[in-house]
Amino acid sequence: MFSFLFKLSRRSRIFNGIFSLLFGCNIPKCLKLGKNVVFNHRALGVVIHPNAIIEDNVHIEHHVCLGQKSGSSLEAPVIHKNVVIGAYAIVLGGVDIGEGSVIGAGSLVTCDIPPNSIYYNERKVIIKNNCKPIGQY
Repeated sequence: MFSFLFKLSRRSRIFNGIFSLLFGCNIPKCLKLGKNVVFNHRALGVVIHPNAIIEDNVHIEHHVCLGQKSGSSLEAPVIHKNVVIGAYAIVLGGVDIGEGSVIGAGSLVTCDIPPNSIYYNERKVIIKNNCKPIGQY
């Protein structure tokens, strides 16, 4: 039994290595992924922490990093339903991205984002809060 699991684990590591070489992405197999999650541009440069949770109808652009803060904590981001994360965005730590939020391109997110918000800038500025939900993306 152990040898079967080792071979299975070894095979997944080989596929992950091939995808890493081809597209420069690191998406672990133990990631909790919802339905209709879209990685734009073939997940080019996307790095996701293994403990992250991504719910349904999330749109992730290229070169996005969902990871932990430095240190010994294993807290990873939780991305709720109908969220759009722009290109080159970085989400660090155990943050909670609320349902229907939009994270602008190039943003650094280190705090919780309320639902139906538009977040942009690295200065922790919430541009618009409690926007009218416009449905699925």
